[in-house]
Amino acid sequence: MTVTRKRWIIVGIIAACIAIGLIIWAAINQKSVIKTAVTPQPSPSSSPSPTASASPQPTSVTPPTPTASPIAICKASILQVGLKPDNAGAGHFYYDLSFTNTGSSACSLFGQPTVTLADAAGNQLGTPAEKTASEGAVTVVLAPNDIAHSEIDYPNPAYFQAGACTVPATSLHTIPPGNNAILTVKSNQQACPGWSVEPVKAGASE
Repeated sequence: MTVTRKRWIIVGIIAACIAIGLIIWAAINQKSVIKTAVTPQPSPSSSPSPTASASPQPTSVTPPTPTASPIAICKASILQVGLKPDNAGAGHFYYDLSFTNTGSSACSLFGQPTVTLADAAGNQLGTPAEKTASEGAVTVVLAPNDIAHSEIDYPNPAYFQAGACTVPATSLHTIPPGNNAILTVKSNQQACPGWSVEPVKAGASE
């Protein structure tokens, strides 16, 4: 075998080894690529979406209903007092005691006035009129120039023994409900036991 032929054989063997090495390397590299391609990647965990909290709703507040200011009591200084006879019967005389609001604003009266009789010197005669029960009494509101009245019941002196009733008066003194000042009006009546006065009512007597 010649030297040249040996060289070619050696070259061929080397080339074959190189080729085999390349084939093996390519196969290994291909497996790595395939493995890399099919390796499943962990999917991102789907975290629950935060629940939107309900916005607090403003509380509806109902404003308090304004209360009306109470009507002031009618002061004696703005009341004009009057007295006139009403019906009579069954041993009694009835008189209506009236109160007129001469002020510039509304005022109110409730209950019975205090009523006494007096002589010419202003001295009280007998006892004050009895105040009847207040059941059914109402607050009477008087606008300017409005009138309220209270009925006075005088028992007839003819039905009493001598000395049981007072001498005839010259005036009647009254303290309007809720007051302490005295108003005076002319009167010639006599105070007998059991005379009385009722709570005030709206309007003038009929």
